[in-house]
Amino acid sequence: MKIRLVTQNIDWRAERLNGVTNADWERWAERELGADLMVLTEAQVRPPRAFTEAGWTVACRPGGFPGTSGWGTAIVARGVTIRQFTRVGQNEQYELDTHFPGTLVAADVWCRDTYFATIIGLHLRYRKNKAKKIISDPLMDIHSMLPDFKAILADRQAPLIIAGDLNVPLGDLPYEFQTLATGELALLDPFAQLNPMTFQQRDGGARSKLDYIYLSRSLARKVIVRRGGINDFPQALALSDHAPLLVEIDTDLTSSICDCGAVLQRPAGNYATKTRCPNCGQVAQYV
Repeated sequence: MKIRLVTQNIDWRAERLNGVTNADWERWAERELGADLMVLTEAQVRPPRAFTEAGWTVACRPGGFPGTSGWGTAIVARGVTIRQFTRVGQNEQYELDTHFPGTLVAADVWCRDTYFATIIGLHLRYRKNKAKKIISDPLMDIHSMLPDFKAILADRQAPLIIAGDLNVPLGDLPYEFQTLATGELALLDPFAQLNPMTFQQRDGGARSKLDYIYLSRSLARKVIVRRGGINDFPQALALSDHAPLLVEIDTDLTSSICDCGAVLQRPAGNYATKTRCPNCGQVAQYV
């Protein structure tokens, strides 16, 4: 089975004030993305009726970010099953998303009747105090939220997806994510070699990469499509100031991923156990 995963900041409130409707974005997403599973940031967390009537299920924090008129982060699915959870650990004693409420949404994902992955939707912001002075940055908040990520991984012990708007340009995974897990659960960036720009200021100014998808190694090795950013989705800027990232995961694929990050897919009919990476020359083992 192939699962198409997308993340996008859809800037719901600003774009609706600009005259872009929910239906406009939904038609575009249906045509251009064809997603099964999405992490949407700055989304309307009380989804429009047409969205749910179209078969989408939604996981979100009720009310979104406190004081934001109903927008926040939503995990939405169609074609796969999601079940939101807000507590983990023994007797579910550990409550998630208490550090900066509205920042994190988590759900379990099933593909048919098989557990597929744990997905975390993130939207990190430059938080301000009552005097409107910035009192944090996204990387500081990731560090503060590390107990949440560790608790989820320890509880689920399953392949992990972290996706959303981190609001900061990064050349590599945040250190907390680099060291979160090892082996098949270790997080990788499937766009590391592509570095797509996902955000452009509304005046047509500077572009940057603010949105990310991180996958456990066991999922990253099964990625068969990677598209993302303004170059791949230029029309997205008519609907938001962010462009989406998209990966397609073939759950039946046998492949490998080199230490350099290159995904090495075994061609049909090829029964070799090893291959040489065309990117760096190392010998990698198919799994």
